[in-house]
Amino acid sequence: MNNYPETTLVIFAYKHEKFIKEAVESALNQDYPNLTIIISDDNSPDRTFEIAQEVIKNYKGTHKIILNKNEKNLGHPAHLNYVLENLVKTDIYIGQSGDDVSLPNRVSKTMEIFNKYHDVYAVFSNVDLIDEKGKMLKKDFLSYKKGFYTLEDILLRPIVLGASASYKKEVFNKFGEVKHKFEDWELGYKSAMLGKVYYIDDVLLEYRSHDNNFGFVGVKKMYRSFKEYKEQKAYFYREHAKILLSILDVARGKRNKSLIEFGINFDEFCENFFSENMLKKNLLSWQLIRFYIKGKALRINEIERNIFVCLFSYLSYTIKKFSYNIK
Repeated sequence: MNNYPETTLVIFAYKHEKFIKEAVESALNQDYPNLTIIISDDNSPDRTFEIAQEVIKNYKGTHKIILNKNEKNLGHPAHLNYVLENLVKTDIYIGQSGDDVSLPNRVSKTMEIFNKYHDVYAVFSNVDLIDEKGKMLKKDFLSYKKGFYTLEDILLRPIVLGASASYKKEVFNKFGEVKHKFEDWELGYKSAMLGKVYYIDDVLLEYRSHDNNFGFVGVKKMYRSFKEYKEQKAYFYREHAKILLSILDVARGKRNKSLIEFGINFDEFCENFFSENMLKKNLLSWQLIRFYIKGKALRINEIERNIFVCLFSYLSYTIKKFSYNIK
């Protein structure tokens, strides 16, 4: 058995000219002996690609380097899909943003888990949160229990942090392209449908917070929206529901399934979880749920929130049922 199977570290870059040098150097400094490094720039308008070229020009190490610049800006998650379909040739890929920094043992520690536990389809680690200049903002940013997480765990709380995550390419091969901007939620669900997710409670990445960071800009905007607009409380419910519904469609081998089709058995399912009194109080209508998911809701109250809890229970139950058929 090969103790060091070939694997791939992918740096996804876009407008990262301030940070790409440090990101690429951290990849080149990985201590894993059988590594391909892909640096893929999504047609940045700045000098991101040129700086990456300069860094690798004088590299004398053993890692294989692939440098790619998209002919046009694909955006997210199309850039991820392109790289996975056309550039990644190994069974496992490890992702990194062009503004983050991988510690030297990140690939080695990750591959230890994949080699030891063959039923693990995704691995992610703890991170240190740093600012634009590399100053520590928060050490040990995550606070999860080390070890395995099942589909039930992931459905209750999508804990996978995309910045420090790695996946078996089989997840992509089984389900097809990533469809949602919250790719860590989507890939976390998919990985848990095939096997288990593993969390390493060691810091293997420095996760950068700055104004151009997709994740942190989204969090900041969402935080302001939560305070200013009550209707934004529905946002995460809608996103979770859309991801779960799309995965379920793939698991069933169907395309373009309308949401109303899920409503056929929805009330019947809810009757198994709620008393008659609770049904009358909480379940307003399937049509209302459809409007929320489509983004037409203006606000959400506690009673309406319970509808989504019931919806997710239904989707979780159905996804678990169908997950056994796609392995």
